[in-house]
Amino acid sequence: MRTAGELVEGGGLSGGLATLLYVVIGMGFWSLVGWGADRVLGTRWIVVLGACIGAASGIYVVYLHMQEGLRRSQASDGADPHNPHQSGPDSAPRP
Repeated sequence: MRTAGELVEGGGLSGGLATLLYVVIGMGFWSLVGWGADRVLGTRWIVVLGACIGAASGIYVVYLHMQEGLRRSQASDGADPHNPHQSGPDSAPRP
């Protein structure tokens, strides 16, 4: 069974659904936190702020998974992610 991060990295329908779930769950969780803060403080706007923070954090988590997948695929190709003009062990200078 693949993790949610692997689904996001793989793309396709499963990656799209995993991305949507990250955003929706983030919005739901932080909206509940905002709702609780609204109840304690007697305000009505923190729930909206919580939903925005949740959506942004969900998108950021998806971004982190995509970056990790990119790093992993470059490492498996033998390419150095810090020097794209060199690739693999054969590009080392010979004595």
